[in-house]
Formats: sequence, structure tokens, C-alpha cells
Amino acid sequence: MPTDIHYFIASLPGLKRHEKPFYSFQDFLKLCEYNFAPEVARSIASLSLDPVAGKSDFCDAAREWRQWTVFAKDCLAKLRAAKLKRNPDTVAKHDEYANLYDKRDLEKAFAIESPSERQTALENAMWNFLDGYLATKYPFSLDAVVVYGLRLLLVERELSRGFEKGLEVFNSMVANAIETADNTRM
Repeated sequence: MPTDIHYFIASLPGLKRHEKPFYSFQDFLKLCEYNFAPEVARSIASLSLDPVAGKSDFCDAAREWRQWTVFAKDCLAKLRAAKLKRNPDTVAKHDEYANLYDKRDLEKAFAIESPSERQTALENAMWNFLDGYLATKYPFSLDAVVVYGLRLLLVERELSRGFEKGLEVFNSMVANAIETADNTRM
């Protein structure tokens, strides 16, 4: 299996933020089903940007990703509590993962007023953890495949909110409002 996984990882196309990936996550899962044992492929298929404890701890990278997401949520909850003048220590109590660099990125993101810019900054922090820490920690193992899958999910999520999609949703809302107004006129 080590030779196979090395070849599999080396054959995966590179991922860039804000660019359409060569494979969709579904195509990536099909490749995993073909190349790995069924239980491994099912574990990879269970990947999520918002993992659940226990369900997603099938390898070190998945466990560390879950710990980082819990840390990020706790950090943001503490920042919200402080902004609302509440005791931040009563909000979150998870200390499995702590990194001052990541905390600084999350604090900067939280300070951004625009919701879309804040979301982009939070996704930057996610990408930095996945690409900068996990990808370099696990270069040629199942963990590397997991990190690739998570990065692919993040890229797909970012691209799903493009200008065209936003314009489509906006036009739909306007059309619904016009229809409602036309139906309520006397």
C-alpha cells in the first residue's frame, strides 16, 4: 500500500484557492473508491469542513482538523462574548489545540465588519492550517489524502459563492418580491 498511496498522492492535481479544481470532490471520492479499501474510502467520504467528534477521527490529520475547528469556534465564541461584555471564559472550555498564530488570524477575521470579507478571512485561516501545517506534516500517507480532500472541499465551498451565484439568488429574491407585491395589490 505505501507505494500505491505515494503514486496516488503524486498523481493528484494541484489545488489553488479561488480557482476551479481539476476534480470535483465527488470525482475525488470515486478515485478513492477505486484506489483504497472500502472502509478507507467511506472514511474519506465522511470528511467535512465541520467535523463531528468520533465520526471523523479516523486518522491523525482528520483528528487534528476536528481539534482545530473546535479551537476556532471556541476562539470566535470568546471574541463574541468579550464584544458583548460577557465573561469569555464561560463560553468555551476546549483546549485540545492552541496556536497563537491561528488565534491571531481568527482575531483579525473577527474584527472585520463586512460579513463576506470576514468569511473570506476565516477561510484564509482554514486554508493556512490545512495547507501550511497539515499538508507539510503529513506529506505521503493517508493523512495527505485527507488534507487534499479537505482543501478540495474548501475550494468548492469558496467557488460556490461566486458573483454569478450571488446575482442569481438576488434576481430570484427580486422576482419573488415583485410577484408578492403584484399579488397583494388591490
